[in-house]
Order: sequence, then structure tokens, then C-alpha cells
Amino acid sequence: MVNRNYELMFILNPQLAEEARDALLTRVNNYLTEGQGELLRLKPWGMRRLAYPIQKYREGAYYLLYFSMPPKNVREFENSLILLEDILRTLIVRLDEDADIEALTTVEDEIAIESSTPEPAPEA
Repeated sequence: MVNRNYELMFILNPQLAEEARDALLTRVNNYLTEGQGELLRLKPWGMRRLAYPIQKYREGAYYLLYFSMPPKNVREFENSLILLEDILRTLIVRLDEDADIEALTTVEDEIAIESSTPEPAPEA
């Protein structure tokens, strides 16, 4: 089966603690791997004001995620995300076949989903 590249924009509850946000991002990654997907990039956009209130929130924590997945599994992945209470909105868009994921985000914009991986010490 051929995997296609997708872009997922999602908005999280702005009142989530950092630990809860990390756990939710790990859960999103687990749903992605259950659907035979592969995480390509995850870019936090930070807190932004919403155009209109969603569940009485005026702000939300925005995230942009690039992933690869078989097309038949995308609907199930999206349904799993919709069921998470702390995700206010989601939008999945299929990218063009010739889209360059590397050019869409830079390495310093990425974040790690699992914080259990220690970062290497800076060289002196």
C-alpha cells in the first residue's frame, strides 16, 4: 500500500498543563502509529487567539504535524483525534506528491513528542 503525505493542524485546550500537553501529544503519536502512519515533523505554533470562541475558549495552542499514512487509515485517525476532549479543532489536508516536507519546516522548529530521550550535552 502506498503511503501519502498529510498535514494536520490541531488546536489544544489552552489551559492544559505542560505534562498533560506532552501526554496528549504522545497519545496523538500512538494513534498515528496504530494507523500505520509515520510522524515526519511536529511544529508548535504556540498560543494564538481564535477567530471565534470554541467551547468558551478565546485562545488555543496550535500545532502543525506532517505525517505519512495509507489513505484508507486517515479517516480512522481523524475520528480518534476528534474523540479527545482537549483537542478543540482538527484539519487534515493531503499534500501534493511533490511536496517537500523538509522545506515546509526547519529542524529548529520541531519538538520531540517523547521527552524521555535525553538531549546530548553541548560540546565545549
